[in-house]
Amino acid sequence: MNGYLIVIKGTEKLGDDSVVLGILESWVNHPIPSLRPNRYGFGEPLKKVLDAGSCRELAEEWKAAGRAGMLQRNTKPRFLVDFDWRKEIGRDTRLFPWGCVVWLDRSAGDANAIALLGFLIKRLDPVFAYATTDSDEKAKHFVQYKDRVGVIQKYVGLEVENQLPGIYWRTYFGRHLKDRFGSVLGSPKLKLNLVIEANGFTISPFDTSDLAGSDSAREKERSITEVLGVDAFFDLIKFDPTSIKLSTRDTKVIEAAVAEKTTNGPTTVSG
Repeated sequence: MNGYLIVIKGTEKLGDDSVVLGILESWVNHPIPSLRPNRYGFGEPLKKVLDAGSCRELAEEWKAAGRAGMLQRNTKPRFLVDFDWRKEIGRDTRLFPWGCVVWLDRSAGDANAIALLGFLIKRLDPVFAYATTDSDEKAKHFVQYKDRVGVIQKYVGLEVENQLPGIYWRTYFGRHLKDRFGSVLGSPKLKLNLVIEANGFTISPFDTSDLAGSDSAREKERSITEVLGVDAFFDLIKFDPTSIKLSTRDTKVIEAAVAEKTTNGPTTVSG
């Protein structure tokens, strides 16, 4: 199913123990009951019950482990939350490394997806965030090509570094981007539905998520990037897949598989 995808990029909040506890407590008490998580863990399947009484336990486990936990709602509408955080930030060279991804069942509906995006923006104060569909992100960021050791499959252009990932059904520009794009986003030329947040702006180029990936949506997204500056956004059409550098581990795995002359089809590496 082509579910909702909510992505939060670049937040310092996940490194603060008290803030993490506050996020968990506010989420399990969300005013919309269908958006409340009810399970947590550090890997699937998530078996531990998450409720108002267990938030502190998860926050303490999070701190002790030095890495983030995962949240889940296992009743309709289902969703899974994967936080990207680790204590040893010095080993991560990305400019804005922390954030989270939410895979939300399509049955939630647009209104709930927008509400959940807004909740995470308010609680995590990200540099950049968006809501779209699985298929839309795949069309914009998934590459596959064959080289001497197998078929390489990977999502690219998702980091908030020299470029932003793109424009989506709902796109949030946070405090680090406010000065850069704020005045342009409010331009009558764009004719955007612009929502001014406490620390940034949320834009919606088209009304419903059903339009994500359509020709009309793509045209509106292109018109926005042209005004904001095409070089500021990742473009899969311009990406050279041969520039992907495999890790030493992946290279060894692939070369070992090739050496064994497996008969199970081409070797695949996902990233």
